[in-house]
Amino acid sequence: MRAQKPREIAFRVLLEHRDGAHFLEYLLERAFAKGSISPADRGLAQELAYGLVRWEKTLDWLIDQKTRERPEKPALQILLRLGLYQLFWLDRIPDHAAVHETVELAKHLGFKSQAGFINAVLRGSLRDRDATRQKLAELRERDPAKGLSHPDWLYQRWRERWGEPDVRRLMEWNNQPPPTYARVNTIKTDAAQLAAVWRREGVRFRACVGTFPLSIPGSGSTTSILQSAPATQARESTTDTSQSSPSPLNGERAGVRGENTPNAPPVPQDLATAEGIRAPVEQRDDLTTSKTFPLPPQPQDVATPKLLPLAFLKGERRGEGSYQAEHSTIVFELLDHPPLATLRSFQDGWFYIQDPSTLLSVHELDPQPGETILDMCSAPGGKTTYIAALTGNQSKLVATDLSPARLDMVRENCARLGVTSVDIEPWSAVLGQAATRQFDRILIDAPCSNTGVMRRRVEVRWRVRPEELQRLVKEQRDLLEHASQLLKPGGVIVYSTCSLEPEENSELVQAFLAAHANFKLERERTLLPFRDATDGAYAARILHS
Repeated sequence: MRAQKPREIAFRVLLEHRDGAHFLEYLLERAFAKGSISPADRGLAQELAYGLVRWEKTLDWLIDQKTRERPEKPALQILLRLGLYQLFWLDRIPDHAAVHETVELAKHLGFKSQAGFINAVLRGSLRDRDATRQKLAELRERDPAKGLSHPDWLYQRWRERWGEPDVRRLMEWNNQPPPTYARVNTIKTDAAQLAAVWRREGVRFRACVGTFPLSIPGSGSTTSILQSAPATQARESTTDTSQSSPSPLNGERAGVRGENTPNAPPVPQDLATAEGIRAPVEQRDDLTTSKTFPLPPQPQDVATPKLLPLAFLKGERRGEGSYQAEHSTIVFELLDHPPLATLRSFQDGWFYIQDPSTLLSVHELDPQPGETILDMCSAPGGKTTYIAALTGNQSKLVATDLSPARLDMVRENCARLGVTSVDIEPWSAVLGQAATRQFDRILIDAPCSNTGVMRRRVEVRWRVRPEELQRLVKEQRDLLEHASQLLKPGGVIVYSTCSLEPEENSELVQAFLAAHANFKLERERTLLPFRDATDGAYAARILHS
């Protein structure tokens, strides 16, 4: 196979991505499979592709400034975005390389007659760099939706709900590369053992804790299991939560897709979410930091735990006699690592890639050994396997999904993580037994607009539409209605999304309760990125009287 060039891969993927038929992750993975590519080049191709989608609106405004708003053909527009993104957003690419490689790519792709124009735009941008940066800063103040690359309708919607300062903070959050988190699989190991193995495997990490000190069984203290950090900074960006106060507890949960650094392939859309990866692919962070839009401070000392305003991470007791009281929830932030699928600790199922905010819905469910539990939207299996871990593989767990094909991911992850207490069944079979089979607890992690996880799912901001919310609400309402028919009297439903939109969350739950007098809301929680320093999410705990 011939060696592939990262800029050409990014260009071809983005050109095909315009028709909207496939997700970006799928197109990248398919492109990588066509030829050999080094880990570093793979990371650059992904950074360029993701970055151009994330910053598309701002880049197009910048192109208009340089071309007097002359309409360009799609291929030429992508080439201009590619060059300007390297010049104004990436630190690790020299200016001369950004210009030269973009111009040469244009020639190679058959745009020789436009190569001079591209060269002139990019070199002119270099000459006017300081002025351009000032204009970009002014744009963020004058027109935040354009300056922070979000749809106007979404910006206006959020501004009406939260006000200008918070909506800006939310859009800035959405433009940050997300960290990678790993949940310790307590079915097979504990945090101290996993940490020891990771040291031998070359994984750099630090513990994430809630708002209280973390005590890891068998380790004596937090720092005793943490790997000491080299003097160099970690490559990924993290959010400093030291100034964040705990949420006033309206909620928590999320869904996400990973982004990349060198040495790692991407996470295809149909193979991974915020809660997990399916071998052999893996999740990493972005390749570079931003010049024009600086990211938060980088961690210097991984022996210091990362504080998150999620109290349940410390494994607090949910109630007297709760099985969860015996099991601390341990989450690590992975700062640097070899490809995850190559690690023996991953292959043996000692951990699962899962954002901390996705754990809340399972804690709200409060699963107990011996109970019958249904995970209605279980793929790819992160919450299913977490339920099994919290109950010590002693519950009677059924995992299903609206998509039968996605159940293969649940099977693979359950097998890798040693989950033996689950039956994986198609949704039609579960629904067909509603009259004769009922459950003590039901988790609905409903399909949603994903507006709470835009930093992980870069395409969401351009794909979601106001009319799409109404379609999703109908599907979500149907799921909640089906769950009510499958629940035993006295049972619990937890309904959760990774959306920030009230139509999909509290308003939907209230409408359900108004139509079902035998159900009541015990509590609901909402995580907001600009307030809680974690991905956006919603969870409601509903009781059947």
